[in-house]
Amino acid sequence: MRVLILGATGTIGNALLKAAVVAGHDVYAHTRSESARNALLAEEATAVFVGDAAEVVLAHASAMDVVVDCTLPQATEVLDAVKTVSRARMAAFGGKGGKERFGLTFVLSSGTWVHGEIPAEKRKTGLFAYSDSVPLSLDADPIPLVKARAELEDEIFAAAADGVQPIVIRPGMVYGRAGSFLGPFLFEKAYEAAKTGKVLEYPSKKGVRVTTIHIDDVAALYLAVIEKRALFVGQAVDCVNVATESFDEIVASAAVAAGSTAGYRLVEPTEISFESAMGTDSRVRSTAGTVAGWVPRHQSLVDGMALYYQAWLAGKSK
Repeated sequence: MRVLILGATGTIGNALLKAAVVAGHDVYAHTRSESARNALLAEEATAVFVGDAAEVVLAHASAMDVVVDCTLPQATEVLDAVKTVSRARMAAFGGKGGKERFGLTFVLSSGTWVHGEIPAEKRKTGLFAYSDSVPLSLDADPIPLVKARAELEDEIFAAAADGVQPIVIRPGMVYGRAGSFLGPFLFEKAYEAAKTGKVLEYPSKKGVRVTTIHIDDVAALYLAVIEKRALFVGQAVDCVNVATESFDEIVASAAVAAGSTAGYRLVEPTEISFESAMGTDSRVRSTAGTVAGWVPRHQSLVDGMALYYQAWLAGKSK
C-alpha cells in the first residue's frame, strides 16, 4: 500500500511513518523543512516531499492509496487539493469501477476534544461518555479551541460527493516517548517547579477526568484503520484507552516524577489555551476501534508516569 503522510515529522505523523514502514508499506513523507529530509529517509520513507502540504497533494496524491493529514492548521487547503485529485481520478477511471475503487482515501487526524466537555450534571453521575458511535452533530459541544476542527470534520465527510473516501481519527490526550504532547506543557512545568522548589500549578478544575492514549497505540490504530479502510469510509474513529484518568492524579504524579517536594495545585483556568484545554473533562469511549481488531497495549499515563517523564527528559537533554 502506498501511503502519503502529511506532517511526517510531527508526533503522530512520525509514529505512523515508523509503524507503516515496519508493516511493509511504501510510505511517502511530507515535511515543510528541508532539514528534516535525511531523518525521514533514515526511517526508510520511500520518498520525502518538502514544501506546502496542499501543493504536495496536488503533485503526488494521485499515485497514492491513502493520504493521512496530520497538519491541522493547513487542513482546509489540503482538503481542497484532495478533492481536486479525487475528481481527476474519478474522471479518468470512474467508468471502470467507480469511486469505491478509484476515489482517494483521505484520513484526517483530529482529536477527541471535538466532543466537548462533559456537562456538569452528567459528570456527577460518572455514567456518561461520548462515543464515536454517535454522529458528532447530535451530542457535541466542542471546546472553543477546536470548534473549527469540528466544522472541518463535517467538510471532510461532505467531500464524499467529490469522490473522496473520508475517514476521521480522533486521538485522546497523547503521551509516551520523547515526543509526548505533554512535554511542552505539563512536563516542562513539572521540571521547572522541581528545579526551583515551587508548587506545580496547572489550570484545571477539580474532579476532571480525561481520555488518554499512548503514541504507539495511536500509530497502531491509524495503521489498522488504513489497512482495513473499506470498513471505515465515512466514519469517525475515537482513539482512546478503555478507562479515563483523573487529571488531578496526572498532575500529582508528574510532580512526583519530576522530583518536586512542594507538591501541586490546580488553579481555575483564566483563558482559552491548549494548556487549559488539556484539563477539561472529556470522557470518551471508542467503539469503532474494536472493528479494526485494535486494543491499547501500553500502561496508563498515571501508572507509567515515571517512565514517560524519564523518556521526555532524555529527549529534552539531546
